[in-house]
Amino acid sequence: MDRDPTTVPLAELDRLWDFDDPEGSERRFAELVPRARDEHDGAFLAECLTQLARARGLLGRFDEADATLDNSEAVLRADDARARA
Repeated sequence: MDRDPTTVPLAELDRLWDFDDPEGSERRFAELVPRARDEHDGAFLAECLTQLARARGLLGRFDEADATLDNSEAVLRADDARARA
């Protein structure tokens, strides 16, 4: 399975997950954030940030996870239905 954040399609973010390695998952999502910011609208960036927050939560870093979720909400626009679903 392709877990390279430089090549995985943004619509297939779940491919970046490895629940046996939450640190690796966090690293991959963190690496993806700049690409999501450059290539897509706020919904994909928000989704990426949400997954990054999820990984941080699994690592017990709840304050960082909460701040990351705040950032994901901040990038959404009113018409970003994908991230609000």
